[in-house]
Amino acid sequence: MITGPGKSGVLWVNMASLADRYWNQQARSNAAFFGPWFRTGDMYSMDKDGYYFQEGRADDMLRISGQWVSPAEIEEEVLKLPQVADAAVVGVANADGVTRLSLFVIPNDPHAARAALSAEIQDGLRDRLSIYKCPRDIHFVDEIPRTATGKVQRYRLRTQVEQGRLN
Repeated sequence: MITGPGKSGVLWVNMASLADRYWNQQARSNAAFFGPWFRTGDMYSMDKDGYYFQEGRADDMLRISGQWVSPAEIEEEVLKLPQVADAAVVGVANADGVTRLSLFVIPNDPHAARAALSAEIQDGLRDRLSIYKCPRDIHFVDEIPRTATGKVQRYRLRTQVEQGRLN
């Protein structure tokens, strides 16, 4: 629930045409339906003028430095950079249990110097995003794993970081 301007929360809806459960999915129904209310799973924030902004799916959101961060927002900014062909962001817990952002990038020029490209990407993001939204770790990959519908398989990227299987 959104408690005021500048706060993020999960959208709940209540309307006459709302379903009352998922077909044959009791556990999922119990997590989403509460009397006349439906928990959508979409994160929203409200500005000082009362306008709402969609921030992404709650199950994709990451808690970084006490703030909710949408990987999709970061990816959108990364993809505006001319050096980047594709990108994905995941959160990975470090040894202390603190979640850090890891950025996976497919560069437009596969022969570009990676250290220089990392610096360019980080500089570009610092100009566009709050510092806590800027990934510290950038990994260059040949492909971003996706489902048949094109959704990023973040768990596969996270596993690569956790297992140290990166170039």
